[in-house]
Amino acid sequence: MSQPADCLHEDIASWPASNSNRLMLNPLKTDILCCSTNDRFTVESIVLDGVPISPVAKVRNLGVIFDGVLSLTAHVNQLVGRCYGQLHSIRSCRRVLNHSAAASKVHSFIVSRLDYCNCLFAGSTSHNLNKLQRVFNCAAPVVYGDRRSDHVTLILRDPLH
Repeated sequence: MSQPADCLHEDIASWPASNSNRLMLNPLKTDILCCSTNDRFTVESIVLDGVPISPVAKVRNLGVIFDGVLSLTAHVNQLVGRCYGQLHSIRSCRRVLNHSAAASKVHSFIVSRLDYCNCLFAGSTSHNLNKLQRVFNCAAPVVYGDRRSDHVTLILRDPLH
């Protein structure tokens, strides 16, 4: 069952909050993301102020990547990749950093990224949560100068919270 595009356009154009708060909808920065596990609801395209807007597979909002089933897998993959890149940079200069400076860098570049919008991960798959936990496990030896193969449970529990 496809939703008529004219109906959607009229609904968006007459949205009371946008008119009363003087909010302008920029069609060049607008995407359609259909969030449904049911394939019966689809939207091919809508036209907003003469600009056609087609559905997309994923969108970014405030730095978080959402997909149609809200699994956050794309967001977790990008987040983990960026954190590993930062860990590599910190690890390369670890010999010249004291413990306090290394901890500060890990908190600034790794933990702050993982903490941003972390409430969205509630109910996420164990596969995604395990990826995030591995980043913490790799960060602990960087701060404390231990070998990568050392057990990190006590380090994570106490000093790195």
